[in-house]
Amino acid sequence: MMPVCGKPIVARVMEIFALQGHVLAEALAPAGLETEGGHLYGRVRRGAFRARFGRVAMQQLAPYLDESAGAPALVMAGARHPIRDARIDGGVHAR
Repeated sequence: MMPVCGKPIVARVMEIFALQGHVLAEALAPAGLETEGGHLYGRVRRGAFRARFGRVAMQQLAPYLDESAGAPALVMAGARHPIRDARIDGGVHAR
């Protein structure tokens, strides 16, 4: 998680992010999702920062997460969006 002025960025709900004590609304960008250390992260502020999804946000996303193909993905509107693994070179989960 990238801190901003010493404060982490945390996704509290699917489209709301807390940044420096301010609440900002942003659309979820599936292409920017990645995992690391058992946490889910997304890109915020036009991709400039990385935000960790909090517990409530994870509960909201749970119905859309799928690992049936051997790798995690976000499935929305019939489209499967692979979730990158930040620790693997290139970022995509190996099958």
